[in-house]
Amino acid sequence: MTTPAAPHRPKKYALISGVALVVIAVIVGVVFAVRAATGDTPRWSDPSADTLPDLSSAPEDPRWTFDLGQGFWFPRFIGGNENVVALGARRHDAPAAVAFLDAGTGERLAQVDSPDDRTEFRSCAIAESDASAACLVEGLTDDGQAVVFADLGNGSIRRSVPAADRAIVVAHRDRFFVVPERSARSRIEVYDREGGLAATLPYGEVYTRSGLVVSREEAGRDTERLVVRSMTTLAEVFRQEPRKVGHTGANPFPGGFAVDTDSGVDYFDSDGNPTTTVRGARLERAAPGGVLSTRFGPAGESILPILTDRDTTGNEKPLFVASPMSGKTLWRWMFDHPVVVFSDGGTVVIKRGGDETEGVFDVSTGAILADHLNDADLLGSDGRRVLVSAPTAGGHQLEAIDGAETLWEYGPYASDPVVIAGKVYADTERLL
Repeated sequence: MTTPAAPHRPKKYALISGVALVVIAVIVGVVFAVRAATGDTPRWSDPSADTLPDLSSAPEDPRWTFDLGQGFWFPRFIGGNENVVALGARRHDAPAAVAFLDAGTGERLAQVDSPDDRTEFRSCAIAESDASAACLVEGLTDDGQAVVFADLGNGSIRRSVPAADRAIVVAHRDRFFVVPERSARSRIEVYDREGGLAATLPYGEVYTRSGLVVSREEAGRDTERLVVRSMTTLAEVFRQEPRKVGHTGANPFPGGFAVDTDSGVDYFDSDGNPTTTVRGARLERAAPGGVLSTRFGPAGESILPILTDRDTTGNEKPLFVASPMSGKTLWRWMFDHPVVVFSDGGTVVIKRGGDETEGVFDVSTGAILADHLNDADLLGSDGRRVLVSAPTAGGHQLEAIDGAETLWEYGPYASDPVVIAGKVYADTERLL
């Protein structure tokens, strides 16, 4: 069993003095902010389990620690859901293994060995019933990865299928979606919980929180159409007429999705019924490669889409959020060359082009939650404070940040801490 590089030592310290807090807006490069009345709060709140517990004080001890047993090394958490978490590890001259643990207690529910000693588990998705898992393994085929479907009742592998290199596997209810890297012939393969092929969909982006797949399909020379499908029924819920390539986009959020149009951004509910239009706006999508490696879940899917003005010119650019019922602006900030690094759950990370610093903002209110990420990776938020994984000499440590103040540190850990369904794990421990 791998042990952390040093004993866990919670620390408290103020990174920036109270006086410095006053200049956060200057650091951010904000020119103005507009807040809407609280009475226009979106009815579609975030139903996910990603919200972290109260971060005001450091954990005294881990919630639980799991002992993998002799012969295992480099353990790391590689997926799960609200109830079950997967802990993968290697073994010397023997098959690697993944242990499926009760997320609340750390009790071992099942263990699955890789098919041979040349393979390694990369990630696992677990069905809503908690009875089945689909895991990506590397080294099983000469061409790339494979997906193995495991029975968590007895720890057996039901079957395995080839998967493209850099594919991902996600679970929605009791189905598994294998999404390859995009190419001209890419398709999403849908499997039932037994590992049987249930359907094949055109390539698209998968949003498990909203239960939608967004595809951009060729519709002629230099044109494409946008198609939104339900992950539950696999049926289409929205189809857009052909558009010029590069001007087609959709952003799902809990309860609906937003679509770029010629005049602005149209909002729809999850059944494809129109609700409102924000004229003169367009979707501001996250930069390519902005998906977190330290978080498992629906990357890029926020509780509300981030918008910008369609005809913005010059260095300064507004980013804002609007109500999906009325189209009313909820908040609006002006930035110098902003880049949306990613937007996930209730937060959005924005990099300013002027100084290349990253800030974390509350998606619903525009409030600044943190403004000095530096090289740290955002793990999540409790609605007021944020939790990051920061590199340190001993590996990785947790830091809780409130605005410009670091409240506490905890660690270090040999493996990078991860968040799975609102719970924080590292090495062989559940921390929060």
